[in-house]
Amino acid sequence: MSETIYTPKWLNKSFLETALRSGYENHSITITSYEVTRATVDGENYGSNMYRVTIFFTRGSQSHKTSLVIKSELEEEEISKVMSEAKTFQRESEALEIIMPAIHQLLEQTSSAQFQPFAAKCFYIHTNFPFALVLEDLKEKGFRTAERSRGLDLQHCLLVMRKLARCHAVSAILHQKNPELFQKYESLFDEKRRKALTQFFEVGAKNLAVEVDKWPKYKNIYSEKLHAFSDGIVDFLIKDAAVDGNDFNVFLHGDLWVNNIMFRYSEDTGDVVDLRFVDFQLSYFSNAAQDLQYFLNTSTELDLLDKHDILVREYHRTLGKTFALLGYEQLHPTLEQLHKQMEKKGRYTVAMALTVLPIMLSDRNKVPDMEKLVKDGESVYFSDQYKQVLKKLLPIFERKGWL
Repeated sequence: MSETIYTPKWLNKSFLETALRSGYENHSITITSYEVTRATVDGENYGSNMYRVTIFFTRGSQSHKTSLVIKSELEEEEISKVMSEAKTFQRESEALEIIMPAIHQLLEQTSSAQFQPFAAKCFYIHTNFPFALVLEDLKEKGFRTAERSRGLDLQHCLLVMRKLARCHAVSAILHQKNPELFQKYESLFDEKRRKALTQFFEVGAKNLAVEVDKWPKYKNIYSEKLHAFSDGIVDFLIKDAAVDGNDFNVFLHGDLWVNNIMFRYSEDTGDVVDLRFVDFQLSYFSNAAQDLQYFLNTSTELDLLDKHDILVREYHRTLGKTFALLGYEQLHPTLEQLHKQMEKKGRYTVAMALTVLPIMLSDRNKVPDMEKLVKDGESVYFSDQYKQVLKKLLPIFERKGWL
């Protein structure tokens, strides 16, 4: 057996055998050897520890090999406390164990020939500290993440819109059938978390406003507005998070950006042909526009930042096709209604661009220390790429009246 320095004590043979027996529903499994390595590099994952485990095992008299991804909660004091209070791992475990299988089942019943899952299979959930999820290794099935520093091109973004629309549509149908299924998925932006929200969002936005003070061509136009925006950022995040029953509400991924999507490509043409969403720790049930705005303003290539209408129309078309397929055309919002919902999420979009996007676009050699960010309000290093993106976004935000 070969292990690396990244292996925590709890991630042992007994743990892995329990996970395999749960996933395969077979108690005759015995592990003969395994190897643990890191599943991500610095800057590719911020909310958990990720391990990849290659396992050799026997099932009955036959020998097998598999690869699993183990995702466990962070053990840093402040980050762990914030995530524990928000029940992020419980959100993700129930999303993968209950919500996504229900979505998959409904789609598979009506379109089995076309159906492709939205998320990885969950083999096992370890609920004692540290909370851990054991997932199928999507990399073994040919999926991989795109390069976050480049942003996604039109082909990738259109696929995301189609896949997201299908997932959103089916979740809206499930909610109409069984609203209790989503009762636990309240917003993360509420008064109970004001202290943590202030430490991250208000402090982060103020640090960004100070940075823009140093940009001669932008200071006179945006500086005063950004400082004022940061003062009220937590109040409107909480206010705007309230669910409006008149909106098109769905099960949100909640953290939909390039690193939380894995793509599969055609071996013949190299074209992107499928994807899986990963990391459902921030999921909740609310306005569909949140996922759209979050993705569109964090993950597209620079040239697509002012061409969102193309992608929103594709999302809307796919919603319509999915509702028609399942016989729920009455749930389909009009394109005008969808645009109005996106406008309602305008301030939320700016908030993410000022505070979360700098972390997403950080340089690999200057990865932010999330513990210091949350605990001490330490400022993020603003990479050249982030500055380039923000300088394109700010005039768009200004034009839309979101500042």
